Amino acid sequence: MAKFLPAFLLFHIINLSVYSQGTISPDDVVLKIPQGSTYATSGIVDYIKQNFSSDTSRLRAIYVWVTNNINYDIAKVRARNANIPGVRQPVEDVLKTRNAVCQGYADLFVELCNGLNIKATLVGGYTKKGGVVGTLPHAWVAAELAGNWYLFDPTWGSGYIRNYQFVRSFNNSFYKILPTDMIKDHMPFDPMYQFLNYTVTNNEFIEGQTNINKTKPFFNYSDTLKHYALLSETEKVRDEARRLQANGIQNDLILERFNHLKNGVQSNASKDKYEEAGIAFNQATALFKEYIEHKNKQFTTIEDKDLQQMMDSISYQANLSRSLLVAVVPKNDAQRQILTNTYHNLEKFQSRVISEKDFIARYLNTDKAYRRQLFARN
Repeated sequence: MAKFLPAFLLFHIINLSVYSQGTISPDDVVLKIPQGSTYATSGIVDYIKQNFSSDTSRLRAIYVWVTNNINYDIAKVRARNANIPGVRQPVEDVLKTRNAVCQGYADLFVELCNGLNIKATLVGGYTKKGGVVGTLPHAWVAAELAGNWYLFDPTWGSGYIRNYQFVRSFNNSFYKILPTDMIKDHMPFDPMYQFLNYTVTNNEFIEGQTNINKTKPFFNYSDTLKHYALLSETEKVRDEARRLQANGIQNDLILERFNHLKNGVQSNASKDKYEEAGIAFNQATALFKEYIEHKNKQFTTIEDKDLQQMMDSISYQANLSRSLLVAVVPKNDAQRQILTNTYHNLEKFQSRVISEKDFIARYLNTDKAYRRQLFARN
């Protein structure tokens, strides 16, 4: 037995060594997701949850999987260069086709983060390579870890373009980048997403002056982010436009974004007005239905003062709806037709309200002993 024990220990040590050498890395683990689970974000999220426990390791898993599985869509880039309009690619389509431009990469990355309860946001802006500013807008991702923000560019991390062809080549340089490093070649349209307390202007970025200058006014981006999250969509667009303009409109890409935001403010404001008009109209019609129920009972179920107040409220809500509709600016024929139909329905309703207001006036000015006769004639 004494001679057998050393041999056994030697065998055990050798096997441990082999196992250690054969252990796969965390990057390899995420790349072993069953193919059938990768055509929906839920499948990828479930796999990552089961195999990675910390937010840091999960973010790493997202970056590795996305950059190793999604191809850069050259055809869409050419269409953008030719000014052929496109639409935002759904994440489902990115996973189905395995093709995307930067927006698709970033949207997929953010959705996977959301599924893992990691705070993340898409960042839009423009870039610079070799001192030359790009001619196309770009999108990347910001994610929060332990109260600190880091940047990720899954598009640039997936490979590069050579001879108008996408070459897959995993690049770790664009994983978990500090804001002070990211600003050297990635400039957000909204300076809030620089995640810097001393922001870099567009002109400084273009000129290569991206070192942090602490003599500038202090910008509390953390408080700005918190405030921004509480704003309405219209207010968010307006705030971004203000910050973008203050940071300097230095090239066509920035100007294009600024004009897009201005149009967005107008569009959102118009949408808000239409929705508010709809709410007012619905309140008016709900009150009118209640009024008719009282009328069918010859107002025996409501006091005179309450009846007059109800009719005043109906009239007020209907007039409010009309005043809000006046501020709505349709952008196309379909919206114009919807607005026309809404006006038509409102006019019919207001005509009926006017008729009932006249009846209420007669009813309240008639001696109570003779009021029932009014219903016979009405």
